[in-house]
Amino acid sequence: MKNDDDMCFMWCHVRHLNPRARRATTITKKDREFKINLDYEGIDFPVKISDIDKIERKNSVNISVFGYKGKKQFYPIRISKATYDEHMELLLLGDGEGSRHYVLIKDVNRMLCSVSKHRHKQHFCLHCLHSCVSEEVLEKDKETCLEVNGTQAVILPEEGTKIKFKNHRNLMPVPFVIYADFESILVPEKRKEKSGNPEDESSTDLYQTHKACSFGLKTVCHYDDKYSGEYKSYVGSDAALVFLKTVVKESFRCREMTDKIFRKKMVITPEEEAEFLVTKNCQICGNDLCEDRVRDHDHVTGKYRGAAHNICNLKYRITWKVPVVFHNLRGYDSHLIMQEIGKFKMDVNVIPNNMEKYISFSL
Repeated sequence: MKNDDDMCFMWCHVRHLNPRARRATTITKKDREFKINLDYEGIDFPVKISDIDKIERKNSVNISVFGYKGKKQFYPIRISKATYDEHMELLLLGDGEGSRHYVLIKDVNRMLCSVSKHRHKQHFCLHCLHSCVSEEVLEKDKETCLEVNGTQAVILPEEGTKIKFKNHRNLMPVPFVIYADFESILVPEKRKEKSGNPEDESSTDLYQTHKACSFGLKTVCHYDDKYSGEYKSYVGSDAALVFLKTVVKESFRCREMTDKIFRKKMVITPEEEAEFLVTKNCQICGNDLCEDRVRDHDHVTGKYRGAAHNICNLKYRITWKVPVVFHNLRGYDSHLIMQEIGKFKMDVNVIPNNMEKYISFSL
C-alpha cells in the first residue's frame, strides 16, 4: 500500500477486506472510512510481530507473515495458529536500515509455488507449508496437520495390515565409504552496538564464531582394502571449501573404480546350474519365480548367488553413491559445510531434524 504513515499493516487489512482490481495500492477515501470496521485499539504502529495475536483476536482473522531474502527465497516469520474462517497473508520487507513495510499477499499459493519445482499449481497448508496438488488433498492434509491437532499427527494402519520390506537393494553394502572430521577454532566477533529499539534487540549475543581450520578424511573400500584411499588432511582458513572439493573429486574416483573393477562375469558350476532350474523362490525378494527367472551373481567376486526375478536382479546392483560419515554431523559439522555448500551449483537434498539441524544431506 502507498501510505506515508506507519499503518501499512492496517491498510493491508483494509485492502484484504475491500479488494480493488485497479489501483489496488492507492488508499482512497472509502478505505479511510472502511477502517472504522476494524478493531486496532491498543495497537501501536508500526505493528510488531508480537502484537499480531491481539489483532487476530480483535478481528477474528488468521494472519500469517512471510519474509523475503531475494532470488525468490521466501520464509515464514509467523504462521497463524488461530482457527478463524478468514485468513490474511502478509509479506514483511525491510531496507536493511531498520525500516519495515507490510505488503498484502493476494495469492499465497502462487507466491510459494514460484519457488518450488512444480510446474502446476500447488495448494499450500499455511500451518505446515506442505504443498498439495488439489484443494481436496489440502483439506485432507489439514485433518492430520501438526499445528491443527496440536500434537504429532498419528495415523494407525488398518487392522490386519502388514508391512513388507521392498528396497532389497539397500541390503547391499556400498563399495566405498568416506570417514571425515573437522577441527575448528573460535574467532572473536565484533559486538554490535545497541540500537535503542527493543524490537530490534536479539536475545542472542554473538561474540564468537566457529570457523573450520582443518579436516581429515579416509576413503575405505568395503570389498578390498587395497582399493581404499590414502588418508588426506588439510589445514587452512578455507578448510570447509577445500573439503567439499576433495570429497567431490574422491567420489568421482570411487565411481570410476566401481565401473572398472566391480564388473566381473559370472562363474557358475554345473551343480549351481541344476539348482537354478529347480529353484522356486527368488533369492532376493523371496516370492515365487514361476517362469520369470534369471541367474543372479556377485559382480565383485563373479560367484553365482541364486535364481531371481529379472526386475529384482536389475535393481540389486552396486550403487554409485559414496556416503560421507561424520561423528556429529547433525549437531556440528553440518553447520560448517552448509556455509560453503552454496558455492557449488548442485542440487542439495536435505533430511532435516529442524530448521538448523540436518540428519543428512546429499549432492
